Amino acid sequence: MPPETVVGDTADRRARMLSPVGEFFAPVLSSAERPGWNRVLVEFHKTGEWEGEKRLPVHMVSLVLRPSPRVATRLDGGRMHTEPTAPGHIFVIPAGCNHWASWKRGTDFIAAYLSPDALASAVSDEGLDAPGLEIAHRAHVNDPELAAILLTMQGQLNGPNAEDRLFVDTLGVQLAVQVASRHGTAPLRLRSYRHGLSRAKMSVVLDYMNAHLNQNIELAELANLVELSKFHFLRLFRTSCGVTPHDYLVRRRVEVATDILLHEDASLAEVAYRLGFADQSHFSRHFRRITGASPGRLRRDRRPY
Repeated sequence: MPPETVVGDTADRRARMLSPVGEFFAPVLSSAERPGWNRVLVEFHKTGEWEGEKRLPVHMVSLVLRPSPRVATRLDGGRMHTEPTAPGHIFVIPAGCNHWASWKRGTDFIAAYLSPDALASAVSDEGLDAPGLEIAHRAHVNDPELAAILLTMQGQLNGPNAEDRLFVDTLGVQLAVQVASRHGTAPLRLRSYRHGLSRAKMSVVLDYMNAHLNQNIELAELANLVELSKFHFLRLFRTSCGVTPHDYLVRRRVEVATDILLHEDASLAEVAYRLGFADQSHFSRHFRRITGASPGRLRRDRRPY
């Protein structure tokens, strides 16, 4: 859970200017304050009692963490939705619509914002008429997959200051596709692929990733190598490898780290730096998740001296 304290005066003013809803309540945490998060905007909010109306230029998706007992919403003066709110409820607010909302007690929520262009780009490979893509207004709905993406984004926002760009890029694409496929006004059925990237294209991508293990790679870099959109590349890579590019990159880093730990006297901090992890804690967390042991434990157990 994010800290209870609010951001300082300077950061608070910056967040208000950058947040689509900052004129009403500034976020406690915002990716706008983090270098390199220009590809996706996600925020954590803590609010008190509130009522107001806003027309957003972007689609807004929010996940309730600490609910107000009852939230009322209305889109473009239409029917009011007034229902009990529970942790995990999702709200989807389409861009360009007048959205009115009211709640009587404080609430905590995660908000993510998607421009219509970014949303259309994410699903363009599916043959969709991108200009005709419309997002529906949702209130008090359950979408576990979308909730998981938003919670992971919040976790990344709470993580090390050095952003893991490939991970954030992947989450941004997954967010856009989930919104389009589950909350569009018309059903969007994504194609399934029997075959992934060709052997030649996969070789180009893997060679690049292995040559840049210590760098903060972006998803667009990899997609451009094989002249694909980020979404199309992400799906074809996963079909070929069974994991996302980020998962592959982290596993390769851990493999190389293991070799270093067993054959060199480098400190854990140095190993983390050499392989592009944010810090020693970031390195140790991934190492333990993949190998089942901490880097120090593995070195002690397997080195003969």
